Formats: sequence, C-alpha cells, structure tokens
Amino acid sequence: ALTPIFLEELQWETTRASRRSLLRMDFDASSCYDRIIPSIASLAARSFGQHQALCFIHATFLRQAKYFLKTKLGLSDEEFSHCPLHPIYGTGQGSANSPVIWVLISSRLFDAHAARAYGATFFSPDRSLQLQMFMIGFVDDSNACVNDFANPNQSPTVLLQRATADAQLWNDLLCCSGGALEIPKCAYHLAHYDFSAAGAPVLKTLPLQQDAVKIREPSKLDPTSLKYLSPYVARKTLGCSKSPSTNFKASLQHIASIAKGKSEAVLKNFISAESAHRYYYSVFLPSVTYSFPTNTIPERHLRKVQNESIRPILNRMGYARSIPHAIVYGPQ
Repeated sequence: ALTPIFLEELQWETTRASRRSLLRMDFDASSCYDRIIPSIASLAARSFGQHQALCFIHATFLRQAKYFLKTKLGLSDEEFSHCPLHPIYGTGQGSANSPVIWVLISSRLFDAHAARAYGATFFSPDRSLQLQMFMIGFVDDSNACVNDFANPNQSPTVLLQRATADAQLWNDLLCCSGGALEIPKCAYHLAHYDFSAAGAPVLKTLPLQQDAVKIREPSKLDPTSLKYLSPYVARKTLGCSKSPSTNFKASLQHIASIAKGKSEAVLKNFISAESAHRYYYSVFLPSVTYSFPTNTIPERHLRKVQNESIRPILNRMGYARSIPHAIVYGPQ
C-alpha cells in the first residue's frame, strides 16, 4: 500500500531539489465495485487472455444470482435478482473476484489515459535518464501529475491547462466504463517556486487558482471544480499525510493520535505481561510506524510521542517507571 506514497514522495523530493513546478491530482472513484459493468469486465478479462468459458460462467452467475437481506431479525423471505427492466450492475463489494476485475479494467483505462495525456516527465541532471509518469492507482484511489520539467521558465497557467485536460480525460474514461469520480474527494496540489531578491527559493501559494481545474460531468450542465490545496496543507492518502512542502505537523499529529489511542487501550484493560509484549510488537508498533518510511519527522518529536505513549505498555510488561529506556530497549 505504501508504493504510491513512495512514488509521491519521490516526485515532491525531485521537485524540491530541482525547483521545478509540479501539479499533482488525487482522484477517488465513486462506488468502485458497484459500478462495474459485467460485460466490460468480461472484455477486459478477455484482453488479458482469460478463457471465454470463465467469462461466460461469471456472467451467468451474476445474471442468475438471487439476493436476500440479512438483519438481526433474520433472513428475508423476499428476494431480488437481475432482470432487463431493473438490471443489477456491479460485481459486489464483498466479492472475492471484484479486486481482480477492477485491476483488469483500471489497467486498460490507465493505458488509454497514457496514450492521450500530458503526464509528467522527469530527467536526470545530465539528461541521460528520462521517466514519464501518468496514472498511478491503488484500488479506487488514483493520482496523476503534470509538469514542464525541461522548461526552466515554467508557467503555472500551462500546468493548470494540462491538468484540466488530463483530469477531464480520466473522468471521461471512467464514465465510459461505467464508473464516476467522487468530485468532493478529489483535490490537487500545485508546487511552484519563485525566488526572492537574494535568490532564495520560495514555494508559492496561489489562492486565485482555486477554480482553475474544472471537470465536466455528463449529468451536470456546469463544470465542477477540483479542490485546490495549498502546498503547505497536507492531504491524507492511504494513511499518510503528504504535501509539497516539508511540513510534517499533520503526520506527527496523526502518529501521536494513534499512539495515544493504542496506549489508552492497554491502560484501560488488565492484561498479562506476555500479552502486553505481544500487543506491543503485533499491534502498537505496526500501526504507529506504518508511515515512517515516507515521513521526514525529526527524531526529537518522535521521542516525545514515544515517552508520552509507551509508559502504560511498559508498566503492563512489568517494567518500573524508573528504569531508563536505554536498558528497556537494549540487547537481550
């Protein structure tokens, strides 16, 4: 799950090192699995070599499946199923094959988007290496970026125009496949550098560009604007808070909140030393350190969070409050 976050961090780090502009858009698909059209799913699967008999079995199952409602009162006597007058689309949110089907469909959509989109191009300092990036996705969360890396005199207006074209293209591709964007959850960051009289780089905030990237939806007459985020405002994606600047406050607050909650869970419940030890390594550490590989939080801030949250867990393990942490965390 951290792979898209690693790529995002590399994009922002390249932007900060080169002082070149970059516009990055985050998209969220609305009701991803429920909007899958089975016939398009079969076509996507056939394009990857799946046997037609498997596609036929899957389509027949969806057409003949009968659905019941299950509540605390029991299973309903009435049922509903697919019919020409009231078709049921989607492959089901809880279906085991829905993730694979969406991978097949989104892969073809990504290929179609890359064939027509501007995308972003990155060069090595000596121009010997070149990398083009288009859509990057993780299930229903996807992102795209545009830049003008080869041009030293970059214009935010050009990037906004390219971003609008790429965003509209992705929206149209999703609509053609039966999907749609959850516009209120979509946003974009624009990193653009200006220089002071002394030559110091300044990451500019462009408040007048809030309605610059607009998407036309088939069901609406007027275009809808994507939300503009300041480069100093972090956006949470896949459990990590990222922004073009090196501002780590949002990430630190999120980590501190998780650590506090996990620590209070131990404090409010009596558990043995062995259980506390198992909880620390299997629950506390993975949840707190999940975003560490993509963060740039100074050690002193993390130590403060640790000192405030680790005490109840150590007490449950049997350690006294006076024992130095250097001994607790030392080699066995």
